[in-house]
Amino acid sequence: MLKGQSTDKSAKPMPLFGVERVEPVDARALQDQVAAAAASIRSVLDAEQGKDDAPLNLGIATALYGVWVKDGRESRYTTNIQTFGQLEAVIGDYHQQGFAPIDLMGSGRLFEPWTVLVAPRPSAYYWMSTSSADDFRSKDMELFAAGFRIVSFNRRHGQFNATWHGDRGGTQWVRWDMSYLDLLGWDAHFRSQNLRIAAIDRYGEGGALYAAVWQPGDGEQIIEAAGGQNVYFGQPAHLNVYRYREQGLHVRAMGHNGYPAVVFRPTDSQEAPDWFATSASGFRENDDWMQARGFRLDMVSHVSWQFG
Repeated sequence: MLKGQSTDKSAKPMPLFGVERVEPVDARALQDQVAAAAASIRSVLDAEQGKDDAPLNLGIATALYGVWVKDGRESRYTTNIQTFGQLEAVIGDYHQQGFAPIDLMGSGRLFEPWTVLVAPRPSAYYWMSTSSADDFRSKDMELFAAGFRIVSFNRRHGQFNATWHGDRGGTQWVRWDMSYLDLLGWDAHFRSQNLRIAAIDRYGEGGALYAAVWQPGDGEQIIEAAGGQNVYFGQPAHLNVYRYREQGLHVRAMGHNGYPAVVFRPTDSQEAPDWFATSASGFRENDDWMQARGFRLDMVSHVSWQFG
C-alpha cells in the first residue's frame, strides 16, 4: 500500500492558470463566524425538533449527494471523519479488508469532515489529502510515469484531495483554476483527441473556478454548472439528472463543493444509475436499500457546502 500524505504548505498554482481568491481571516473574525454558524445550526435544530430525520441543510457538511451503479462490483463508505489520523486509520482498515479509495473529500476544518468511498483494491494505489498545488502536481507527474492515473480529485481552500490507481495507463490531462468558458474551451480541445472528463470540481467565490481531469473516452458528453456566477446558465442540477436520463446520459463525474458541476455521459451500468441526495442518516439507509437491489455507490459529494 502506498500511504497518503497531508500538507499545509502554501503554494501558487500552475502559471497562467489564475489564482484562487483566499481572504485572510483573523482570530476575532473566525470566532464571529463560528458563533454565527452555531446560532444558525441551533435555529434549524430547534425548528426540526421532533422530526425523525436530521435536517437536510445545516449549512455544514451533513448532507450528501450519491450516484449508484449496477456493475457487479462492491463499494463501501465512511463519513464524518474528523481528523487526519482517523482518516488514515479508516483507509488502513479498508486496505486490510481488500479495499482502496475511489473518492475522497473533506478538509478537516470546522464542519468539513472527511468522507471516503472505497472499492475492491487494485494492484497499487495512492491517495493524498489537503495537499498544496505544487505537491499535487509533483506527485501526479511521478505517479503518471509509473502508470497511475487519477480516479478522483477535488480542490477546496486551495488544497487537493486525490486518489490514483496503478496499471491504468493512457493519456491524461489535468487543469485547474479555469473559468467556465475556459473549461468549455479546453473540453472542446480534448474531445477532439478522444478524451472525456473523468473528474471535475468547482470552487472559488461564487463557484467561479473549475478543475477537471481528461482521460480516454468517447460518446456524447454534456457539462452542466448552474448557479453561483452561472446564474443564467442551465437548469437546477437535480432537474438535469432526470432530463438527461431520458436521453441516455447519466452522471459520470460531479464536483464536491456547494455549487454544482456535473458531467453527463452514457454509462456501462447494467441499469440506469440512481441519483440521491439527503441527510447523512438518510443517505446510509438509501445505500443499504440500493445494495439490496444490486447497486453500489460510485460517487459521493457534499450538498451543504455553499461556498468554494
